[in-house]
Amino acid sequence: MIDFPQDSDFYINNIRDFVPSKIFDAHVHLYNTKHMNNHDLPNINTPQNVGINFFEQIMDQFLPGREIQANCFPFPRKTLDLDLANKYIAEEVRGKPGFFHQMLISPQTSVRQIQTMVDIYGFRGLKCYHLFSKRKITQNSLIQEYLTEEQVEFANTEKMTITLHIVKPKSLADPENLEVINRFAKEYPNMIIILAHAGRGFNSWNTINGIDSLQRHENIFFDTSAITESGAFQAIINSFGHQRLLYGSDFPVSHILGRCIRIADEFIWLTAKTLQDFSKQNNINGVVPTLVGYESIMALKEAAVLMNLSVNDIEDIFFNNAKNIQAFQ
Repeated sequence: MIDFPQDSDFYINNIRDFVPSKIFDAHVHLYNTKHMNNHDLPNINTPQNVGINFFEQIMDQFLPGREIQANCFPFPRKTLDLDLANKYIAEEVRGKPGFFHQMLISPQTSVRQIQTMVDIYGFRGLKCYHLFSKRKITQNSLIQEYLTEEQVEFANTEKMTITLHIVKPKSLADPENLEVINRFAKEYPNMIIILAHAGRGFNSWNTINGIDSLQRHENIFFDTSAITESGAFQAIINSFGHQRLLYGSDFPVSHILGRCIRIADEFIWLTAKTLQDFSKQNNINGVVPTLVGYESIMALKEAAVLMNLSVNDIEDIFFNNAKNIQAFQ
């Protein structure tokens, strides 16, 4: 079953009084593992069916007593059957007030296919991902190699959201990434770009160094998902204002024990196993990690404290900013 810390002290002491009563989670993965090959499953301890009921059950333990709405999309995998995964998402959110869904697309997904799925299943946005690029090393992909101009144009016409996980070593500080984001935002003002993971700010300096070259278009937003150091959040709030930052859990990645940290110009993930090995090698008491989702909230809390955000500002990030986007209304 999915990971949880050994006790609730960390939540009670650090999280409980910070998180507002109403949450819109802008970054949620729902999936059924039968839609992907067995060798290609997410490295997360979940059941086969990670649907709405499971999400609500786990989130009620994660953030007890909160009213939660969400933006949901499939978990990208190379072998994923996109058609089945998208239909699964649509069925999961059907009839669930406050739950919205984005269609996972590849560069081969035609506008006609998207239109059909929107007409039948009511998708409010698109989710693209570098794994569907034709590059051998997809982490080096240009944005336009996994999100086509025609797809963006369609999203603009339909006033949809696009959750964009950029890649390349410098992430938001990469000139080619910046050029494409700026152009898309300017030429297609009716669609909303949500830059996932604070503009892929796992190494916060990439977001810090790049954000001033990102033009202040009204249709650029960022989500907080799985970012566990506060620098990227501070850069976004400083440059764009707190109104452009959306809370996202990255469920179920949120329920891995560990965190992501900057190392030189890179970033690495510290997991429960790496910390256990470190403790053994150094003959010290075990370093007990908490959930990635809690670490991300703590990074957001740090940014809020250091930037003197008000209670209302924090409520905006967790709920109101997303609900001000037409596709989430």
